[in-house]
This record gives sequence, C-alpha cells and structure tokens, in this order.
Amino acid sequence: MKLLRQDLQHGPRRWAGSVAAPDRHPSEGVELGGPIAFGLEARDEGNRIVIAGWLHSIPRLLCSRCLESTPHIVRREYRLIFEEHDEVPTDGEIELDDAGLDTDDYPSEGLDLRPILAEQVLLDLPMKPLCGDDCLGLCAQCGKNLNQEQCDCEAPVDPRLSALGEIRDRL
Repeated sequence: MKLLRQDLQHGPRRWAGSVAAPDRHPSEGVELGGPIAFGLEARDEGNRIVIAGWLHSIPRLLCSRCLESTPHIVRREYRLIFEEHDEVPTDGEIELDDAGLDTDDYPSEGLDLRPILAEQVLLDLPMKPLCGDDCLGLCAQCGKNLNQEQCDCEAPVDPRLSALGEIRDRL
C-alpha cells in the first residue's frame, strides 16, 4: 500500500481497512501476526505530507515473568509528518529542534504505509509485558511456571545476609 504525492493533488485522501502485519520485525518476543486495522487521512501541505489516523491490532507478546505468549490490545491514534527536502546535508552534524524530532523525510518513491503502521503498533508495546498483574513468574531454582504449579524449592539465602542468620540462630 503506497502513498504517492500525486494521490493528494485533489485534496486529502482517506483510507480505512486492514493490512497484514510484516513477516519480520525488530523486536524479539513479539508476534504481530494478525491484521492491523486502520483508518487514516493524508494531506499535502506544500513541502510536507501529514498523515493522521488510528489503528487497532492484537499482537502476541512474551510475558516478561513467565515467558508465556499473551495477547496485547493496541489502540493508538497517531500523527506523522513527512517533509520533502531538496538537499540533505551529508557532512557534519545536523541539530534537530523539537519540530525536527516529529518529522521524517518523504522518499521520492512514495510512502509504503504497511511498515509505518507496523512501527506505530511497536511503539505502543510495553517495555515489560505481563500476562496479568498477578503473574507469579518462573521459579528461580527449578524454572517451573508458578502460575500453573507450585514447587518445593527453598528460597536461596543471600550470602551477604548469612551473618544476620547466625545472629538469629543464637537468639
């Protein structure tokens, strides 16, 4: 699904529908898998293109405590700005202001919307996903999933606290 500048010659263009999530993504433990439902409006504002819309997706994530796959609902609104530059300086450093942080370059071959939508899904994912707030995680000794079964392991004593244990035993 490509957006070309000439598509916007006669005013804003609106799209709604769903796209398949990309097969590859940079985050380990994330399965975008299902479709990404979206609605967007693209406008040509002279030297920039503004895209605003919403998306909905349900990727599967690995719980950071028990490592079980769990769905995560993503509902996100976004606004993206793509500027067209005649020349981009390639030497030296470029200082960005706040407005520069919110914009991206508009490629001459047009914008492929599928990876842009997938990126918006990834931006909404939690740093440490959980299958539930009450997730017990894995036993540090035997590795059993404590949500599914109990284990008989004793909690290890921190060697730095062994002196306190000796004092407790004397009392």
